[in-house]
Amino acid sequence: MSNKMTTGMRVGRSVSCVVLTLALILGCSCTYKLGNTAPSEPPATYVQEEWQAVSDSDSGEDISKKFPLYASLPEDDFYLYGILPYGMVLYHDGIGQYFDWSGITPRQVMPEMSYYDYDGDGEKELAVTVYWGSGTGVAMMDLHILKQEPQEEGFPTRYRDYVLSSEYSEVDGESDLSKLLNETFPMTLSEDGKTVNFTMDGKPYSTENERDEKLSEIVLSYIVHFFLNDDNSISVMIGIGLKYEQSAMPSVFAYVVADVSFDGENFSLSNKRLVYDDEVDSLWELP
Repeated sequence: MSNKMTTGMRVGRSVSCVVLTLALILGCSCTYKLGNTAPSEPPATYVQEEWQAVSDSDSGEDISKKFPLYASLPEDDFYLYGILPYGMVLYHDGIGQYFDWSGITPRQVMPEMSYYDYDGDGEKELAVTVYWGSGTGVAMMDLHILKQEPQEEGFPTRYRDYVLSSEYSEVDGESDLSKLLNETFPMTLSEDGKTVNFTMDGKPYSTENERDEKLSEIVLSYIVHFFLNDDNSISVMIGIGLKYEQSAMPSVFAYVVADVSFDGENFSLSNKRLVYDDEVDSLWELP
C-alpha cells in the first residue's frame, strides 16, 4: 500500500508563491508561521475579513468573482471556496483552513465532497475530489481525505490532508495510483500484429491494434477520475492505452475500475476490473 500525506501542500510548489499571491489578492500584509505544515488559519482569517469588507460595502462588487464557491455540504456545514487564481479555503463551524489545491482548469470540473466515516474509527472524514489536470488526452484528478486532528480545548479544528494523487513523480515516474495498481500489463501481439493480448490481475484480455504504426507497450494513461458514490463508497477509473513508438500520448481503449479504501493512514484498491471504452457511458458520464 502507498499513499502521499500532506497538510495542504503539493510537493514541488512554492509556499512563498502562494503567500505572495494571497497577499496580492487580498491587498494586505500577511505574516505566516511556516513549519512543516501549510499556512492554514492566517489565509483563512484574511479571506474572511476581506469577504466581510466586500459584502458590507456598497460597491456592488461580486464577491463570487474573488472567492467562488466550489462545493458545499450545507447539512454538515462544509463550504469549499476558491482563491483565484490558486488555492482553496475550507470553512467549517465558522473556521477556515487553507489548502494548496489547484482546481481551475479549462473544463471547469468542480470539486465534490462527501462526509462519512471512511476508516471506521467512529469519526467522520471529509472526502474531496479535485480535478487539477486538463488538456488533449489529459484529465487528472486527486482524492483527498481530510481527517480531524486532535486539538487542545479552545483551539480551532484543523484537518490533516491524506491524498491519493494521480500526479506522476519526476523522480521515479510513478504516481500514488500507479504504485497501488502495480500493473505492468504483459502484452503479446498476434502474428498479423492486429490483435493485442494482455493480462491484468492474472486475467486475459485482448483488443485490436487499428494502426499500422508499431506498437510498443500498454500503459496507464493521463485520464483519472474519482467517484464519491451515493452509498458512501469511493471508486476510481484509470485509463489504459496503447503506446505507439511515434506517439507521445497513449491511445486509450479501456479503463481499470476499482474500489478505493482508506484505513486512517493508507489507501488501497480492490475489486479491480477492466471496462472497455465503449462500455464507459453505461457506467458513468465522464466530465
